Amino acid sequence: MTVPDGRLHAPYFMEWSLGLEHQFGSTASIRPQYVGTRAVNQPYLTQVNGYQTVCAGCFAPFSYAQSTDPRFGAVTQLSTGANSHYNGLQITAMKRLGHGFMGQLNYTLSRCMDTVSNGGFLQFSAGGILSPLPGDLARDYGPCDYDIRNNLNAQYVYQLPLKFRNRSLAYALNGWQVSGTVFWHSGIPFPVLSTPYSANGNGIVNGSGPQFASVIPGVPLYEHKPIPGFTQPGTVQWLNPNAFVSNVDLSTGAC
Repeated sequence: MTVPDGRLHAPYFMEWSLGLEHQFGSTASIRPQYVGTRAVNQPYLTQVNGYQTVCAGCFAPFSYAQSTDPRFGAVTQLSTGANSHYNGLQITAMKRLGHGFMGQLNYTLSRCMDTVSNGGFLQFSAGGILSPLPGDLARDYGPCDYDIRNNLNAQYVYQLPLKFRNRSLAYALNGWQVSGTVFWHSGIPFPVLSTPYSANGNGIVNGSGPQFASVIPGVPLYEHKPIPGFTQPGTVQWLNPNAFVSNVDLSTGAC
């Protein structure tokens, strides 16, 4: 069952920018530009009739042992109120055709933060979070699923200076061009997820939520050396698995 929460508001979006441009000679220019956007009242989904059977006080606001309204099973509530912010510096350098060469280089340094990405309906990646805990939306504020901090791309065309006068050679070799595209960007963020909320057959019933792992204080988050018995052959180790712990102790059921 899917129901609105009775306090839906129309989403709206704001965007602003400021750009400058400088000309170099007759064929080159550079343009820096700041771009900002904000989205307000984006929709998101929560499971409001769930309960948990792990322990009293675990995973609030889910109730313990029984659902809020036992007449119903899983109830998905549609709400509005998710927000996002984007700030970016975009730089474009352009060289128009001259001396046989033309090209363009674009670089963006940006940051995107939100509570729910993609309007709360479809996650950007397999590890994206769709359904926050009821009443706990602010806790999910962090980098957007597609927060790429650095993005560089370039295109170029170079006309080879071949000018053969021999008719046969000119037909075969004159007019050739070399062109290409170069791009580089930083990676997208990803959450470190916990073992599912379950222990000794208990867990969350008729509900779900972000299954974030807990960070162990004082333990380095990153480990770039291979870990025997853990690092898969042919892969590069990045995170330190010893820096995170599941929300639920699967051996005791404690949380």
